[in-house]
Amino acid sequence: MARWRQVARLLRGEPLGVPSHAIVVHVPAALLPTSLLFDLTERATAGTAGLGQGALALLGLGLLGGLAAAVTGLLDWLDTIPGTPPRKRVTRHLLVQAAALAAFAVGGLLRVAGDPLEPTDPSLVCSTVGTGLLLLGDHLGGLLVYRHGMRVRTRG
Repeated sequence: MARWRQVARLLRGEPLGVPSHAIVVHVPAALLPTSLLFDLTERATAGTAGLGQGALALLGLGLLGGLAAAVTGLLDWLDTIPGTPPRKRVTRHLLVQAAALAAFAVGGLLRVAGDPLEPTDPSLVCSTVGTGLLLLGDHLGGLLVYRHGMRVRTRG
């Protein structure tokens, strides 16, 4: 049990003095929508832009970053008290972000099932839905921090 506490402290960012979730969330927030932009550009230019490989790489890295954000966010969620308004707000954020990651993952699977460098209509729909959900989840996360002061410490 002591080892788990040490790992949890590290994953929460305690040795850094800042929550690690706040650091890692920027990876999927940046890379996943950018993968959609690359795919849309690739589609609009009929493949002449050569962005298919970049889109696929951004998608993969964004999903890995999303996994890191999910793990660190889940640890923060476990620190909230069940049945309280903060837990409900954090749960809503968690569910929206999980749905966003799931949409991108399904889109990625659909993509690699065919030609990985060519986005398909269903994979683009999944990425578009994922981007919308990701933006909503990011907004909810921002409200948690800036409106409700979640994981914010002030020193007097």
